[in-house]
Amino acid sequence: MPMKNISIIWKTGKKVLQQRNYLLLFLVSAAVMNFLYIYLPIYLTPSNTWEFFVELTPWWGFALFTILAFLVGLLIAFNVYSFRQLRAVSVRSTASGIVGTASSIVSGMFSSATCAYCISALFAFLLPPAALLTLLEYRYQIVAGGFVLVLLALFLTAKKIEYGCDICHVPRRKKRGTL
Repeated sequence: MPMKNISIIWKTGKKVLQQRNYLLLFLVSAAVMNFLYIYLPIYLTPSNTWEFFVELTPWWGFALFTILAFLVGLLIAFNVYSFRQLRAVSVRSTASGIVGTASSIVSGMFSSATCAYCISALFAFLLPPAALLTLLEYRYQIVAGGFVLVLLALFLTAKKIEYGCDICHVPRRKKRGTL
């Protein structure tokens, strides 16, 4: 990601998180996502315990959950901020935020599952076992794709917050009391 794109996310992050309610939303969302990334594989996998999960998960796995949880928390704060700042939100801009958030949640769940049994317990309702085993082989590519999608959604949302949405012609909301 070029530095210009990162600077837009950074600038928007400072702008959004300066407001106490969005900072709180970011922190709560990140904490909830981190909790879900760790708790769901333990809860949904029969006879799985915290000790067993910690034993199977490498240190970088926990770092990955935390980074992804913070990115999703930031994306949620950005989206709520943009929804409140814009008069109308286009389907296209809403879809980028939803896809980024959903993909990062799924990739986080996928990366938090430490073995084939955990993955089958988490995703059995969505996919047949053969597909799960195939996905397990490409696990790290799927997680990397989730990171790319959440970063892209963060960039697009930050760009919409900073510059408005000229493509879909969504006007910025005027502040109350101004002409």
